[in-house]
Amino acid sequence: MMMTPRASTKAHPISAEAQTTEAWRGLAPDYERARVREDSLDRLVEWPAQRDLLGDVTGRSILDLGCGSGSKLAELVADGAIDSVGLDISDNFLADTPAGMELVRGDLSDLNTVPVLTERTLDRILFQQSFDYAKDPVRTLKQARRMLTEDGFILLTRTQPIRYAIERSEQNGTALGQEYFSTADYTYRPRRNEQIALT
Repeated sequence: MMMTPRASTKAHPISAEAQTTEAWRGLAPDYERARVREDSLDRLVEWPAQRDLLGDVTGRSILDLGCGSGSKLAELVADGAIDSVGLDISDNFLADTPAGMELVRGDLSDLNTVPVLTERTLDRILFQQSFDYAKDPVRTLKQARRMLTEDGFILLTRTQPIRYAIERSEQNGTALGQEYFSTADYTYRPRRNEQIALT
């Protein structure tokens, strides 16, 4: 499922790119608050599994694409990662970042235009539920691959489609299986911030 956040505006139409940036700026703080809750699936399941897959990060450089506030990258730097970068379209970053870490506002859809990444190689590149926001996923993945060290790897995790299928099934009164395999656009308002619509 391709996720494109869209902010609605009635007075002045704005470009799709500006809508996406505006939507994420509004949603980012709510996402971070939800993510750190004790009952958050990210905190209970997703991040521990991702962290386990990363293994020992001591002395490793990391690029976190779609890093949100940068808190996960800060944790990795605290665990020994070095020379690491977090990139996010929102600029809702941590106020204090540890040494060895830089947070940059930018779009993961065109990594070649991000100055801090020019001619850089990294040991780990992370797409933590952010990959579906790339305008051209194949292009983004190829650009990321070119930045990897010889023994580096990409950790790419995606949002499980069942999450949206359940919501659509309840909303439309349809079968879960029908919605799971649906390719139609789906727009919903996240419980974290119902003033923003995600499609």
